Amino acid sequence: MAAGRRTRGAAKKIRVPLEEGLKDRVLYEADRTCCVCRQRGRRVQIHHLDDDPSNNDPRNLAVLCLDCHSETQITGGFGRKLTVGQIRNYRDGWRLIVATRFRATPAHNEGGSSFRGFASAGPYAPQHSDFLGEEAIALVRQLDKDKKEALRIWKRSMHQNAESGPLARANDYAFKICKDVYFIQLKWFAVNGRYFQGKETMREPPDFREGGQVNLGVGLTDQVDDWFTVGYSDSSAPVQLRCDVYGGPSGQGYAVTARTKVGEDVWRFQMHRGPEEERDAGNLRWTLEPRHEE
Repeated sequence: MAAGRRTRGAAKKIRVPLEEGLKDRVLYEADRTCCVCRQRGRRVQIHHLDDDPSNNDPRNLAVLCLDCHSETQITGGFGRKLTVGQIRNYRDGWRLIVATRFRATPAHNEGGSSFRGFASAGPYAPQHSDFLGEEAIALVRQLDKDKKEALRIWKRSMHQNAESGPLARANDYAFKICKDVYFIQLKWFAVNGRYFQGKETMREPPDFREGGQVNLGVGLTDQVDDWFTVGYSDSSAPVQLRCDVYGGPSGQGYAVTARTKVGEDVWRFQMHRGPEEERDAGNLRWTLEPRHEE
């Protein structure tokens, strides 16, 4: 059979042309540069992550040069194919770098939060931009909704009625961490080729009313990264933090865990991001940890 000839009965993929506005936006967010090799001046094309040329969802698109695009088509042999998860990570990291070049703004600290960490001087401080794409915007909006629901469930579980105070502060702090870590991870991955894996910030979860002393860089766990390197500068906090990283066949991901103490009870929640986890399903709410009997 001649090379390139379609086998009988094979389904033909129908290409749906990209709208000009969408095409312009995708190329603009990537600065007309391949998100993998990032070599300026090379000819580029818009790649469909799922290899379906009819799926023009912006989340399914990435800018690749011709050489890197050919690596998505490798089958067999010793060549290593660029996976969907790898391209997605490269794309998101490159978008953030491009966005911070075009329009960098101070680390977000809206709402008068008591949070002081992730100082803008930190090399991985989160940056807001209009060019981060719909997925980032949607995540921030969803976190804001989840924050209210999580606090409502938490208060109901402990028969608390006040709309402010220590419970609200601990809740706001934890969710702000998750929001900031999302942006930090994009930049950390783009610079280091892996996600930030943060040590526990204190030995035990603190009392949510008083907070606890943050101990950065003392090697409390087997984690490898210090929160100070991403600009975290708090000396005390109402929650204990850690960031775990995992790797899987579809790419890398991470989970941010926040824990705090109410009397003798330890409460926690996690935010998962990555292809191997169902996104945040059942996690973005405070849950009571089972007690370990001595």
